[in-house]
Amino acid sequence: MIEYYQTSGQGLSFIAAHFGIHPSQVQRWNCLFEEQSAGTKAQVVNSLRHCLN
Repeated sequence: MIEYYQTSGQGLSFIAAHFGIHPSQVQRWNCLFEEQSAGTKAQVVNSLRHCLN
């Protein structure tokens, strides 16, 4: 879903409707996906906190 969002050029609302989820969920998952390249477990946890706030 994130790859589709990042490559389709469509907005959050369109992607959310396509997959039957809320637009904020697409935004959070995308944020996590982008921040996850941090590597360590502690960094991923911090990224999660950042994305959820």
